Amino acid sequence: MAPPTPSVLFVGDPDSELLRKLAGAVGRNVDPANQRACRHLGGLRDFLASDGWFPDLVVISQDWPDQYPAEDVHELIALCPLARIICCFGPWCDSDGRTRSIWPLAVRVSPEMFAARFEREWEQVGGANPAGGPPALPLTASRTEIFEFDFQPEVVGAERPATLVISPDRAWREMIERALGSPGAKSVGGATVSRPQAIVFDADPWDDVRRRALAEVRRAHPGVRIVACVGFPRPDLDADLRHSGVANIWYKLGHLADLQKRCQEPFL
Repeated sequence: MAPPTPSVLFVGDPDSELLRKLAGAVGRNVDPANQRACRHLGGLRDFLASDGWFPDLVVISQDWPDQYPAEDVHELIALCPLARIICCFGPWCDSDGRTRSIWPLAVRVSPEMFAARFEREWEQVGGANPAGGPPALPLTASRTEIFEFDFQPEVVGAERPATLVISPDRAWREMIERALGSPGAKSVGGATVSRPQAIVFDADPWDDVRRRALAEVRRAHPGVRIVACVGFPRPDLDADLRHSGVANIWYKLGHLADLQKRCQEPFL
């Protein structure tokens, strides 16, 4: 019999769209019998003691600043000292790391960075972290340590699709071309790629000019997968880009390996 998967506790408003997305992404990896959910951190001691169940990973959805009092956060850390914690914050909480110190910086991630952080934490709690792999990120980690943990080198497939990079920002465009490392990677104004397999499109700032540019790209390359790149992703922008024909969206502060994967996805 296979060993049980690690246990996960979801915390947040059950009506929150953010929590539903997190639960959907995480739940695919977790045995339903090893999942629990609670709305608040207050009363967590009684919640956990009711059946002697303790989580290996705690996933918190934070929709607004001060949603969770500091004393409840401290109790969570005290009650679950061995659990890994991820607090995924919504757009209203962007500045909490500067204006508030309730959550340790090491546990705070944006929705765009959640998947990558979850994968790393899941390796830790699931025992899949290879020998000599990176240690768990401590709660007291500095910003430098957090960056090194989230942006460790990743290995991507050798087969890389010929990629067209489109951006009015020349420096950013050339950086992305180098990062993708595709023999077919080019920018507008360079040598023509007759049949790109993927297109990286800079959607900043998302206005009528970029909207028309995206429409022109779609007309010129029908059926080609387009990955839009944005600096400040929001649910309404995500929906608008997808409605405009974008297959996927990449956060510009995300891992470059993630962009490579998004371009490769149909070909893996």
